[in-house]
Amino acid sequence: MKKINGDIKSFLSQIGLTSTEITLYVTGLQFGSQTTAEIAKRAGIKRTTAHSALCSLEQKGLVGLHIQTGVNKYTMKDPNLIERSFVEKIDELKNKQLDFINLLPLFDKISTQNSIATEVFAYNGFDGVKTVIDTALYCASRKWKIISPTRNFFSESGKEYSDYFIKIRKQRGIRARSLWESSFLKKRTISQTAFEFREPRIIPKALEGKFSNTIIIFDNSVAFINSYDESSAVLIKSIEISNTMEVFFDGLWASSKLIPRRNISK
Repeated sequence: MKKINGDIKSFLSQIGLTSTEITLYVTGLQFGSQTTAEIAKRAGIKRTTAHSALCSLEQKGLVGLHIQTGVNKYTMKDPNLIERSFVEKIDELKNKQLDFINLLPLFDKISTQNSIATEVFAYNGFDGVKTVIDTALYCASRKWKIISPTRNFFSESGKEYSDYFIKIRKQRGIRARSLWESSFLKKRTISQTAFEFREPRIIPKALEGKFSNTIIIFDNSVAFINSYDESSAVLIKSIEISNTMEVFFDGLWASSKLIPRRNISK
């Protein structure tokens, strides 16, 4: 029972309940309708403190107040309502996301009007690199041109971050033109869907092993992401530099090779 209560309390804390609110809610679930004095005594909390916390729980939709024989009593609402609140919040966030997407052109216009010709940002450490990658993941165009060596930050940063990266990339629908080294495909296949979204090609053999960092070109910006061992990155925001890098990329793309069909799974 202690383990179960521990898991419940940990979860309720994550969704924003205070320790007092958690104690009252869990106590209330065990004993049903109670007065403020009753639930405060069972929970081991001062009555005035309990009253304030119960009012807060009522506002959050987790407590119902009713009058029974002239006495105010509190009843903890069904925990399933917590799930319903998640659904409502998800729907609300989706609507806000759609509103934001519609407003993005206006934000872009403001950014363009106030932009500096060239901005350079340097980041160090794992979190710094993630900031640069998130900037690329949430690009307005949802299109990348990417050069990625076989050993790179993504492949060596661990499963947890790799799963996060793949998840957000899918959610955002990022489409790319990707240049890989041939060694990346050894004993490896990619799905047809991944192939269509990433459009991978193999760089010329003479360039194999020449790239030590990942380069992502997007939204008039270029990100240089160093290896996991170095854990650093540089983000350059410049129309002219990104255009130059695109010329460089397109030249490599034209001289690259399609990946063999045997490396694409159905």
